[in-house]
Amino acid sequence: MSPAFRGELQALLARKVSEGVPQRTIASEAGVRQPMVSLAMRGSLIEKTESVTSLFEYLSRSVEVPPRDERISRTLDPRLADALARLSDGSPDGDARLASVLEAIAALRPDSQG
Repeated sequence: MSPAFRGELQALLARKVSEGVPQRTIASEAGVRQPMVSLAMRGSLIEKTESVTSLFEYLSRSVEVPPRDERISRTLDPRLADALARLSDGSPDGDARLASVLEAIAALRPDSQG
């Protein structure tokens, strides 16, 4: 399972839980066992199994995620949001690579905690 997929799964789960939905309910509605939901929330799943796919598909249908540009523009300076939108290819893997580059740049700052 790619780190980008794992991260996206974690983000969807976190959003669902923040809406007040218990892990047990998420598991039941996704057709998986509750421990899988817990593992996914911790980022501890390694293989992309049929159950992981079922969980992801359930979350993708049931969690409202604002359009990507809207999420970026709500929290960033407009020039930075525009630059990120131009750099991104729109794929989860591409976004993960872009985030890695930005994190590496941030680590170069003298006040960085690295």
